[in-house]
Amino acid sequence: MLTIENFFYSLEGAYAPNTIRSYRSDYMHYANWCHKYQYDPFNINEDKFADYILQMGESLTIATIQRRVASLSSIFILTKSTNPIKEPVAILTIKKLRRKFGKPQKQAIPLTYDILIKLKKVCSDDIVGLRNRLL
Repeated sequence: MLTIENFFYSLEGAYAPNTIRSYRSDYMHYANWCHKYQYDPFNINEDKFADYILQMGESLTIATIQRRVASLSSIFILTKSTNPIKEPVAILTIKKLRRKFGKPQKQAIPLTYDILIKLKKVCSDDIVGLRNRLL
């Protein structure tokens, strides 16, 4: 039987270390929640999973919730477990949270040629400034 630590170990080389670290962190958050309510993390119904999503909505941003849900979905798929995230109640719960709390992320100002010229003018003449100008 594949343990969760063996599963994360099996991801090495296939995923970036930061992705594995995020997967592990997101899974541990979820597993701790399941343990608190005595649920099996790999055999949970969609209504209970929707409760998990709602509880995250009490303290986390919608971006964090979406990242955790995406991580868990990948873990469920890779472990060939039932994926409650694909069920309508979970999908609708996320949509409700997004409508209630979600704010569109602000678009970064594009780096135009004019801004680039202004940035180059403020670079110093030392080695760091020369490097910055080249970049």
